[in-house]
Amino acid sequence: MEHTSPSYRYTYVVVVDTYQTPESTFFGAFVPDFPGCTAMGKSLEAVLQEIQRGLRKVLLHHLQQGIYIPQPSTVEKLTSKYLLAGEELVSSRGMIVLIEVLFDMLVSSERVAVAA
Repeated sequence: MEHTSPSYRYTYVVVVDTYQTPESTFFGAFVPDFPGCTAMGKSLEAVLQEIQRGLRKVLLHHLQQGIYIPQPSTVEKLTSKYLLAGEELVSSRGMIVLIEVLFDMLVSSERVAVAA
């Protein structure tokens, strides 16, 4: 009998902003549900790859350490939270991106496999 590992799918809100200097344009991103989970990149594609990698590392760390992972916040919930604090979730230069992370928990071993 083949053992099927449970899968967990999380979709997180990522805020991406564009920054310009006289010499170049670059992008920054953060995951509001995980303060400190940030990324920078020279292109939108690069920053999205980096933030997804960072988010997977944060989630993997939580799983390995037995730290509770709360359900991801919705755009609406985050927008309300920021408005209550007198701030905007995303600037006029930015955008919201939803990033999905799939975790396959390998119950038969001690390691955790992460797939995006």
